[in-house]
Amino acid sequence: MNPRVRAALFVLAASSCAAVSGAGLCWIPGGTPVCTAPWYQLQSVIASDGAGGAFIAWADLRPSWTGLDIYAQRIDSRGNPVWAPDGIPVCTAAERQFNAIIGSDGLGGAIVAWMDQRIGGADIFAQRISGTGEMLWGTDGAIVNVLPDLQIDPQPVMVPDEVGGAIFAWVDEVWDSDGEMFPKRKTDLFTQRLAGGGGYMMWHPYGLPLCVARGYQTDPVIMTDGAGGAIVGWIDGRSLAQTDIFAQRVTPEGARLWQDNGAPICQIYTDQRGLAGVSDGRGGGIFVWHDSREGTYDVFASRVNGAATPLWGINGMPVAVLPEQQRFPVVCSDGAGGCIVAWSDDRDGSLDIYAQRIDEHGARLWPESGVPVCTFGFDQTDLGIVPDGMNGAIIAWIDRT
Repeated sequence: MNPRVRAALFVLAASSCAAVSGAGLCWIPGGTPVCTAPWYQLQSVIASDGAGGAFIAWADLRPSWTGLDIYAQRIDSRGNPVWAPDGIPVCTAAERQFNAIIGSDGLGGAIVAWMDQRIGGADIFAQRISGTGEMLWGTDGAIVNVLPDLQIDPQPVMVPDEVGGAIFAWVDEVWDSDGEMFPKRKTDLFTQRLAGGGGYMMWHPYGLPLCVARGYQTDPVIMTDGAGGAIVGWIDGRSLAQTDIFAQRVTPEGARLWQDNGAPICQIYTDQRGLAGVSDGRGGGIFVWHDSREGTYDVFASRVNGAATPLWGINGMPVAVLPEQQRFPVVCSDGAGGCIVAWSDDRDGSLDIYAQRIDEHGARLWPESGVPVCTFGFDQTDLGIVPDGMNGAIIAWIDRT
């Protein structure tokens, strides 16, 4: 097979297996093969299976009349594939399926969602998979909404609803006159809940509007509210002067609990970018981003409670403020009401990785400018972070050596 037209998918597990030597590889060196089928496997995503293994989904171009499809595999705690070799088909409908996301269903299985062109344009479909690999939401998945406009974000975001279903959020491109003679395109933010049993839509077929304010709403992040609902944050351009951050909380029944079009998280005079978020485990949410209010890009964080009251000050607190650039933060819970934040940092002339822990009260627990995670030559980019279950975090990145 020509290597230019074939790419295989592998997964590698690292764990604190040795108390003295630190992190060690628990599966085979070089990674466990997840799929080695012909042609390309790409856009892989991964989620814990809650038993030491993982659920993995990807877009697959193996020879088929249907084009780009979605496949999935479960890997057990020993690195063994649980489902069929090279994965099981999640969706092989006509046209292209791409940009999958995956998460636990909270009951031993997984939920996969993706962008889908079978109807024309790009819609969102989802599938629930049991722990044994059974498709629970019908052949080729369940549609998340039936709005005729275009769902344009690179991918939706999703959080389990704690009873086998999930709550989704996405950006829709719509026409808006805004009092003008000629309508123009804008983007709004919508959400939908699919039932665990059957995958049917529990809210309005078009989705529940979270924000239909003027301007653009983009880059949603979602987290559980701990009560079967969700908190969704996003970048918001309604001011037309700069992009801000807003958020909304929605109940399992689809009621919006905060003010119309969302509660402000940060509305300072400069653009907020690079939004990430995580539940605080207490019914509220933690948001992190970068902005240039101090002249260069720095990282800030805000925690709000279940009523959208800011707990770490108006417009957020500084996580890392230095003369150089700190950007693109990622965040995970520390398991104690606070969080651990990591970011890209060029204080030493190349992009390195630094991190900070913030407690539930907004106090920085590590050195004020953060702790170095990786400062090895060249650039470290594309960060990812997950909790380690012991009030710490595991951070991954691309190292461009």
